[in-house]
Amino acid sequence: MKFTSKTVMLDLIDMDDRAFVVTAGRGIEGLKNSIEVIGLVSPPYLVFSESKGCYRVVCGYRRLEASANLGWKEVPAKVFNSSADEKELFLFALYDNLSHRDFNPVEKAGAVERLLKFFSENEVIETYFPLLGLPAYVGAFEDLISLIELEDEIKHGIIQGTITEKNAIRLSGMETDDRLYLFRLFCMVNLSSSKQAETIESCCDIARRDNLSVRDVLKHEGIEEILKHDKLNLSQKGDRIRQLLRKKRFPRLTLCEERFLRLRKKLALPGSIELHPPPFFEGSTYRMQIEFENIEDLGRAADQVKVLAGNTSVKEMLEEK
Repeated sequence: MKFTSKTVMLDLIDMDDRAFVVTAGRGIEGLKNSIEVIGLVSPPYLVFSESKGCYRVVCGYRRLEASANLGWKEVPAKVFNSSADEKELFLFALYDNLSHRDFNPVEKAGAVERLLKFFSENEVIETYFPLLGLPAYVGAFEDLISLIELEDEIKHGIIQGTITEKNAIRLSGMETDDRLYLFRLFCMVNLSSSKQAETIESCCDIARRDNLSVRDVLKHEGIEEILKHDKLNLSQKGDRIRQLLRKKRFPRLTLCEERFLRLRKKLALPGSIELHPPPFFEGSTYRMQIEFENIEDLGRAADQVKVLAGNTSVKEMLEEK
């Protein structure tokens, strides 16, 4: 592909045209400082559009943003012939970006979306997924398609770390209002990836069981009270909301857990003895774990266990739940 070097007025560049731009969620402050000190070392690549009467950006969108932000009126640029093929221009932009940085998940999804305009699904998976650092199989392709279809608000959240890529994909199967409502809740609290996943699962289970929307599930007055609580930090709010949803999702299980913990606390067990309930409180077999280093430790533990056998809290624990 042939290009010529020339100086281009910034107001002749269409910055709204992002057909070839693969960058997403990256700021310009560092780049702006660099350009201010040493100038535009690597000129952007442009192509002139005869139909629009202006230049389109092929590579260097952020460099152009930074230059404009510095008050520049013109920039040195490399301009492709106006007859250049759209597919070749996009591939030029893609390979140029891949040569010097890793793509974030949103950039990968955007690249795949554009590649599908020029290539078949199989070609994209087999040829370009490895270049993007993606596993070359259909499941990974379907995940990328799920990201493509998400709202910009959620894509920005992935880039910022508000929600993980996997959890964003989980949201993609919901109605638009439901996923946005749940995503905005994640913006107001602090939950780890696994706790986000649990919250999504709880909301979906409750919604299916009670024939509600996820949004209706999250409008629970208890959640509103937690969010308004000014003495809780974001992590504490997130955990309380997660626990509230878990209790609503598994009412019998949480009651059994609370009862067991209350009774176990009364036993005041030493650190060397642990008492565990039946898994999910299904069944009647409890498990006791004893730690000891010598015969004396074992003897003391045995005496304590013998005392437990007559404890009323243990008897109450073993009664029908």
